[in-house]
Amino acid sequence: MKLRCTKVPFFTKIVFFAGWKAINPTHRTLTNRRELEQELTKIRRTRISSNTEEHLQGLIAVAVPVMLTREKACAAVAVQAPIGRKTLDDLLGYVPRMRESAEQLAQTFSPNS
Repeated sequence: MKLRCTKVPFFTKIVFFAGWKAINPTHRTLTNRRELEQELTKIRRTRISSNTEEHLQGLIAVAVPVMLTREKACAAVAVQAPIGRKTLDDLLGYVPRMRESAEQLAQTFSPNS
C-alpha cells in the first residue's frame, strides 16, 4: 500500500488521506498523517517499502516497484515473513535480487519487448 501511494499525485493524496482512517490497526500502524507522508517521501526516494507489523502483528515485509518508466510503476516485487523467522535486515538483504527481478518483469510489460 505505501509503495503504491508514493506514485499518487499530491492533490489526490490529500483527498484520499482526508477521509483515511486505519482499519484494525496494530500497535505499529502509521495513523499520523505527517508520519505517513514522511514515510512515503522516504519510499519515493529509496524505492524500497518496508512493513514492520503495520498491517498484521508478527509479519514483516519489504517491496520494490516494477517500473515501466522512470515515474510509472505497474507492480511490485515483495517478500514477507513472520518475525520469528526473519528480521527486517534479513529481508532488506534480498533487495538487490528483488530489484533485478523487478527490472526483468518491467521488460515483460514493456510495449517494445
